[in-house]
Amino acid sequence: VVFVILPHQPATVAQTEDKYMATTMRMGWEWLLTPLLVYQNYHLIHHLYPEIPFYKMHKVWYLKYDEINAQDISVQTAFGLEPANIESHKNFDHSKYAPQA
Repeated sequence: VVFVILPHQPATVAQTEDKYMATTMRMGWEWLLTPLLVYQNYHLIHHLYPEIPFYKMHKVWYLKYDEINAQDISVQTAFGLEPANIESHKNFDHSKYAPQA
């Protein structure tokens, strides 16, 4: 659950459609969640830079903060069940990624 469902909730946008909305950042209570979730609260970094070891994801987040936040990323509160920008997920235009006939 921690490594599959939580980082990808609500899982309405695929990585091939929008790499910034395909997974989430879980912000708040980092002092507790980072060791408890083994850095999965920074899961977006894993999708953007899969070569980065999990224990360095938080450093990349802070180094690339402005660049990443310029995108429409999915951010959840520490104990939230869905991203704060859930409307962006609900209104995502999947048709532009549909296979062309």
